[in-house]
Amino acid sequence: MTKNTKKTVEETTNDSEEKIVDFDDAMIKIVRLNNGIDIVGMCWFFDNRDYMVIGHPLVVNIVRDYDEETTSFNLIPWLPLEVSAESFVEIKLNNIVTSFFIKDRFLEQYFEVVDKIMNVMKELDEDESDEDSSEDDDMNYKGTKH
Repeated sequence: MTKNTKKTVEETTNDSEEKIVDFDDAMIKIVRLNNGIDIVGMCWFFDNRDYMVIGHPLVVNIVRDYDEETTSFNLIPWLPLEVSAESFVEIKLNNIVTSFFIKDRFLEQYFEVVDKIMNVMKELDEDESDEDSSEDDDMNYKGTKH
């Protein structure tokens, strides 16, 4: 990502201020929730806030093969991306047990999965846009009387 890429994340505060989050300031971490679920994503922690923001969150499913002495992990979307308007979410800090950095070999896999998901979501949005415009055409069609 480029240095100038920014994402606006609206903070839910009483004064309705807005915070600009720089992607370069994100830390790719695994966040373990108090329900035992591990989520990997782009994390931002804020001073004096009772929440953190996680972008492109994916559930981590660790697969260990002790016979082969290998470890891999599967990633699946945590958010219902088909109906979600954005891929960033706030998580209350009291729902977090711990957070930690992931190894570089898994970092590449994370970005590959995020790229695939973003491409699929873009295609879905384009298909939805095409359907909306054809529905508008159907509604505006007056036809002819015979």
